[in-house]
Amino acid sequence: MPHPSPEAAVRALTDEAGPYLIGVRHHAPSLAAAVPALLDAAKPDVLLVELPAELSEWLPWLAHQETRAPVALAAAPGDGSTGPAFYPFADFSPELVAVRWAARHDVPVVACDLPLADRAWSGDDRRRPPGVEARATEAPGLGGLGDALRSRLTGRPGDDLWDRLVETAAPGSPPEALRRAALLTGWALREEAAGAGGVPEPDLRRERWMRSCLAAATAGGERAAVVVGAFHAPALLEPDDGAEAGPAGPSSATPWTTSLIPYTYALLDERSGYPAGIRDPEWQQGCSRPRATRRRWRRR
Repeated sequence: MPHPSPEAAVRALTDEAGPYLIGVRHHAPSLAAAVPALLDAAKPDVLLVELPAELSEWLPWLAHQETRAPVALAAAPGDGSTGPAFYPFADFSPELVAVRWAARHDVPVVACDLPLADRAWSGDDRRRPPGVEARATEAPGLGGLGDALRSRLTGRPGDDLWDRLVETAAPGSPPEALRRAALLTGWALREEAAGAGGVPEPDLRRERWMRSCLAAATAGGERAAVVVGAFHAPALLEPDDGAEAGPAGPSSATPWTTSLIPYTYALLDERSGYPAGIRDPEWQQGCSRPRATRRRWRRR
């Protein structure tokens, strides 16, 4: 079966007849700045975000006006069978911006990722942060569309495809152009993953769960906006294949303990070893502040 062209893929991902998809990387300053305008234009009745269901109770506190980033949602099983899972946020995290927008507009938020207690998670997979979710496909030498694009785009040697297609193109771009660039990047990475052995089964399982959450949230004809890792966005348009959409079952009967905790810029830096990190997060945080503050920041 032939693969769709990039143009056809973007048309499908932005089709007004479907959910309003905002494909993200977990820390994406340009897209975070565009999210309020995108959601204002979409006017959703419900917002879905790529977070496990166990974290739902903390979303009002995450969006609270007195919560100051950087912060993290954390979760750990009561029996200590695995290490804690962390979901950190800064002011330049698109999910945090979206949750804050929903709180201001009284729009309900659904945490649509697979529950942490589901046995489909294994090992450290449950601690992967939301985002593009295709870091393995960023390795050099895999070939495919990603390498073709990288060879024709400018950027530092360490810049990944997201940096080159989304972040560096952001200045002066309207919000909808950024949304399309982000969705196209996620589609390109997914095509590359499919050609290099296929999308991992845990991701396919998560995406089936996300589709079931989306179907439940829109059963009454509601208009949904979905803030999801750009790699997963194409999967949300796939038809129901008849596969089981409900939970695969808990990995244990032990409940997960969740919390909202302060975090640090040092841990958000990609050089700390955090797989979804961003370079110089404190500088990025300063640039994400209101315009008057950014002017002072540049003068320092």
